[in-house]
Amino acid sequence: MVELATLQAVSYIMGSLGVFVAAVYYVLNIQNNRRNQEMAIRNQELGLRAQEQALETRQTQIFMDLYKTIASKEFMMDLEHILFNMDFKDRDDYYRKYGSNVDPIEHSKVDFMLSYYQGIGLLVKRRLIDPELVYQLMRYSIIAFWEKIKPIVEGDRQTLKVPYMFEDVEYLYDLMKSYREKEKPGPMT
Repeated sequence: MVELATLQAVSYIMGSLGVFVAAVYYVLNIQNNRRNQEMAIRNQELGLRAQEQALETRQTQIFMDLYKTIASKEFMMDLEHILFNMDFKDRDDYYRKYGSNVDPIEHSKVDFMLSYYQGIGLLVKRRLIDPELVYQLMRYSIIAFWEKIKPIVEGDRQTLKVPYMFEDVEYLYDLMKSYREKEKPGPMT
């Protein structure tokens, strides 16, 4: 027969073994929870990165759609025509020569450009497209166009009493100028 002392020793050993197994289980459970938390954090980070990439891709798509217009032959010809062939001193001179009732085709070219740059300015202001992209690919046309058209817009603002008319074109111009001032001067800036 088994002695009582042996049974007690086995009982203590089994009890100790049970505590040891519970401690090992507890440590493994804590490690598993920590790994799960780390994985959840990584998944969140990956999800955020995926969202950021999707947003950047969408912004790039929007920008490229806008850029297709500015890079088109028709747009370039109209812009060059406005910049180099349309001659006016101020708003009144512009409307005498190119007003919608005098030359609707010429007037519509200017209106289209103003509306186009107004849209880009609004998208940049709302951070829906990257201003750096706009600067890198459109700064010359934006700056040259605004400097040519500014007397007309300022005159319209006063005459029509609409001080915010085409404010996003002016915002875009100011932004492009400030980016250019931060850049090292080069042959094309």
